[in-house]
Amino acid sequence: MQFISHHRSPSVDSTQVGYWLNLTRAIRSDLGIADAVAKGLTVRAVEPMAKLLGRELIVGPNALLSRATFDRKTKEDKPLSKDTSETLYAMARVLSALSRVYHEDQDAILRFMKGPHPLLEGRTPYEVARSSIAGAEVVLRLIDRLDAGIAA
Repeated sequence: MQFISHHRSPSVDSTQVGYWLNLTRAIRSDLGIADAVAKGLTVRAVEPMAKLLGRELIVGPNALLSRATFDRKTKEDKPLSKDTSETLYAMARVLSALSRVYHEDQDAILRFMKGPHPLLEGRTPYEVARSSIAGAEVVLRLIDRLDAGIAA
């Protein structure tokens, strides 16, 4: 028998996710975002995240995107891989949820993402979210708890 989780995924706004992925307003729908991720996002997708979190957390060593990949894709004007696009999408979902919880207060979002968290064994939400899509889901559930007022 397979276990099926009935935990709802934290609420995210496709318009906000689209903003964090630097997508045009015309494709900031759930389906438009899914299509853009499947085709591969452009390197411009990292700009809003880099502006908030700092470029070194988005492009560089131990970041969402290696400097070599960023430079190559920029030079070639080619889309990012589907895997990289999905990683950026997962981080955009986290930032979208935080935007909702913190009423778009970027200082509060930054403090949450960069501060060690006891429920993440002292790791930062950024570290956990960037580690994998499953890690991003862990952070989304933590944000859900925060939003619900449960000790987060």
